[in-house]
Amino acid sequence: MLGGQQFRPNIHIEAMVAVYLVLINKPDLTGIFNAVFENLTVLQIAELISEKTGARINIEKLNDPRSYNLDSSKLLSAGFKPLKSVRHAVDEVTKKVSSADFEVTARNYNIRTMTEILGIGA
Repeated sequence: MLGGQQFRPNIHIEAMVAVYLVLINKPDLTGIFNAVFENLTVLQIAELISEKTGARINIEKLNDPRSYNLDSSKLLSAGFKPLKSVRHAVDEVTKKVSSADFEVTARNYNIRTMTEILGIGA
């Protein structure tokens, strides 16, 4: 299960906002809900990025056997309707990164930013 065949659950940030709205507007809903739109492999996500950007993607065979899928049928039956996919997210991010107003700053690096916020050494 190495080399990009591991599955990861994904959801577009706007779809996640839609999940919150469903739950806020239906206070009678109780329990635990899986919020996911697509279960894709690491390789499938890399291929989406490669298709959009033309980048050559090299998936290394790392020792990371974690692979999991989530089922959102309970959330779907509660009225959640995902409007955007991972492909939409790839399109949006590549458009933003290639735009003239995109600037690379420390905020573009999650781990660096989180360690700065937490005040710990990187």
